[in-house]
Amino acid sequence: MTWRLTRILILTSLIVLCHQSYAADAYYDYVADFYLHESHQARNPDQVIRYTDGENGALLQSVLEPTRVKAVLNSYLESMKRSEKIPEVPKLLQPLAARYDGAFKKEPRAYEKEFLDSLEASVEVISIASAMTNVSMPPSTTNKTSGADAEKQKALTDSIQSLAKMTRDLSTVAYKAMATEIRNRVGKGMFSESGAKRALAIAERISP
Repeated sequence: MTWRLTRILILTSLIVLCHQSYAADAYYDYVADFYLHESHQARNPDQVIRYTDGENGALLQSVLEPTRVKAVLNSYLESMKRSEKIPEVPKLLQPLAARYDGAFKKEPRAYEKEFLDSLEASVEVISIASAMTNVSMPPSTTNKTSGADAEKQKALTDSIQSLAKMTRDLSTVAYKAMATEIRNRVGKGMFSESGAKRALAIAERISP
């Protein structure tokens, strides 16, 4: 191996490691921001935080920023593929999204932006749940097994494949229900004109 090739391989490895380190830092920064937001919300449980609420609102907007949420959830998926134990952001986001769904129902125009961003987060969470079905699939092997071991392996594979199909089917059902609810709310005039356009675009994306 020439020195030039060795140097290229070293530089490539460093780039990959730096990227992984940055992704991990960004992930834990997000988790820290999420818990900080939750602590602010806990101090004032009777008033759901809005984007217009000063520093607390700015933090919330950072936590729900669609591009950031998507990147964090992709990092979560990659970590699961490597069997790493990290905070489960998909589970953290679900009650947050439910909070803004409830706030939007009570005060649609006051919480429209927050709701739409939390809705985007919910869409990404469902997408990750569906993608996770491919993470735990056992690798195929060329070594033939026989007898009880072969039967156990087949039963395990069949069980995982069945669970994966069920999860994908549930994701499809969840998307359709979400899209139907979005369109119903648009029909009821709960959104502003621009909000309705964004909401319908989300509905179209998840259930054409």
